[in-house]
Amino acid sequence: MWLNILTLILFSIELILSSIGINGYLGSFFFWLDLLSTLSIITDIHPFWDAIVGVGVTQEETIIEDDLSEHDGKIGRYVLDKIGGNSN
Repeated sequence: MWLNILTLILFSIELILSSIGINGYLGSFFFWLDLLSTLSIITDIHPFWDAIVGVGVTQEETIIEDDLSEHDGKIGRYVLDKIGGNSN
């Protein structure tokens, strides 16, 4: 998490300095690309992201995720059996 925060800070500093030092950078395609990539780091910093989207996961969501992962595991085993030539 601390590495993500450091990265966010360094990318923000780079964005500010590039806006000041490079003519035509502010508002250009590369400015918006750098801004988007900098803001996307927020999703990797869990306390920040939890504050944005809401804290924690409900028990119902956890049950649904467990059911989906179990289903995915069954599909994965089926595909591997077919690829490997095992028939059940």
